[in-house]
Amino acid sequence: MRNDFEIYSGQIMPVTNLPDLGASSNVVLRLTQMIPENKNFLVYFENWFASTRLFVTLAKKGVGALGTVRLNRFHKKGRGTFEEKETTFNGIDIRAVKWFDNRAVTLVSSFESAEPVETVTRYDSKSHREIEISCPRIVRTYNLFMGVSGQKNSTYQFIFRFVHVVIVTAWLLYRAVCKGHMIDKKSMMDLLEFRANIAKS
Repeated sequence: MRNDFEIYSGQIMPVTNLPDLGASSNVVLRLTQMIPENKNFLVYFENWFASTRLFVTLAKKGVGALGTVRLNRFHKKGRGTFEEKETTFNGIDIRAVKWFDNRAVTLVSSFESAEPVETVTRYDSKSHREIEISCPRIVRTYNLFMGVSGQKNSTYQFIFRFVHVVIVTAWLLYRAVCKGHMIDKKSMMDLLEFRANIAKS
């Protein structure tokens, strides 16, 4: 598994020699440039990044994709039920699965599907007991690789740790420059003041 990230710093430009899919999908294309084509690599992402053209562009490079998508209307059919639709777009088979748990979630993939259906255990607030409901394989696959909230939190913790290291490194460089210019320690910003100035900026 490979991890990479990009800090947003302004306008998101399209990737050279690839179609302009809009800012959010262009981020995925840029971060997947180093993935070898046609080697059965898989990419997972959340609904902010998802677009049909992104699924197709990745599939044409031989990279499978699975992500959540946003839909405006849901007609709840009961917990554990699901609907699956398949289409071919620009020669690429795309499947969408809408699954109903406590709320509806819709996933789209160029490689995964609902079958085989498994069961998962959920707490039922009406009966005050745990029940088993059906869960399409696409949901299990997405959760396995995107992770539950604890794993997402660890990603955010990694980002905050990274930012902390950058700030401390910048502060140490600031102190070194001040010493080089013969500025006394009392006139230098301490780390807290340095952080506050960054936040204000």
